[in-house]
Amino acid sequence: MVAEADPSGFDTIAGRPDYYIEFLDARTSIDDERRVKQVIIDSEAENELSDSVAFYERRQPGLGSDFEQAAREAVRTIQSDPERHPPQNDGTRRLVMERFPFVIHYADLPGTIWILAFAHTSRKPGYWRRRL
Repeated sequence: MVAEADPSGFDTIAGRPDYYIEFLDARTSIDDERRVKQVIIDSEAENELSDSVAFYERRQPGLGSDFEQAAREAVRTIQSDPERHPPQNDGTRRLVMERFPFVIHYADLPGTIWILAFAHTSRKPGYWRRRL
């Protein structure tokens, strides 16, 4: 599939509602021969991210950008070592963001990391599970 430029800064996959992000090079280092997995962000998770960026930007100029950068860094962390976070009972994994009250829920699939939710910690727990 052909990646297209998207004004949000993410690359979309033509013909799919989800988002593809290649944050790292195809190889993590010369010594490490494993391929870095592509990241697919569920369209509903992308909406959560966009809405949260807009919310923080309205609260304080620049804060939305800070949140987006923190989310991108968190996704890079997941992509660089997806098994770093232990699997939950449903097989998904999660990364708790440091500065902002969000948890990134993801599935580590063969060749792909599927971001299921950018979930605020005060929101109803498990609402995103229907996306599995």
